[in-house]
Amino acid sequence: MITVDHMRVELRPITPGDWRALHLWGGDERACRYQSWGPNTPDRSREFTAEAAAAWQATPIRRRVYVATVEGDVIGSGELRIHSERHR
Repeated sequence: MITVDHMRVELRPITPGDWRALHLWGGDERACRYQSWGPNTPDRSREFTAEAAAAWQATPIRRRVYVATVEGDVIGSGELRIHSERHR
């Protein structure tokens, strides 16, 4: 948890239900302009969040996708990827 200007920012694992919030920026051409992905369709946003949420159950751990929330509202996301079993 991080506090910024008295606002509490929390990280939590992504869930399939987060797709609408992620689609707000994932479907926006301006927000994805410098990304290697997007803009996403609603179906692609749902697919991404479902895959990212399922990765939390995978063994070995290869990726963890988090969402940042303020007062329960999703305001961003981030992903950690493990590329090497040996150097993890």
